Amino acid sequence: MARLRAIARASHGDTRFYADERFPRERCGELYDTWIRRSCEGWADAVLVVERDDAPAGYVSVHRRDGSGSIGLIGVAEEQRGRGVGEALVRGALAWCAGEELARCTVVTQGRNVGAQRLFQRCGFRTSEVDLWFHRWFT
Repeated sequence: MARLRAIARASHGDTRFYADERFPRERCGELYDTWIRRSCEGWADAVLVVERDDAPAGYVSVHRRDGSGSIGLIGVAEEQRGRGVGEALVRGALAWCAGEELARCTVVTQGRNVGAQRLFQRCGFRTSEVDLWFHRWFT
């Protein structure tokens, strides 16, 4: 699990937390570290891992909710990006959902994460809604 946690700490720079200058960078990494750790401990219904060279190259968490699947968190090791790991993970998540006889699978990503949007579209996902999230800090 240590390798997955290291990947989590380095894989989510396009999120709203990193974009918020008031959110400490080290806390951003801790957030995703905790997210994948808890997912592996049972919060997610499945955590799929792609290995390359006998080491985890990436992960995807999948959740079952009300007859549908949902991709929770996906991360690919920096040195493995652009090598098909992300697509293998998404297709694995879709296969897991199909095997569980779930009616559909959804995923949420950040608008600024164009690479993730393209990946999900390549795997058959289509945009169904766009939400805006704002952070307001009180001093």
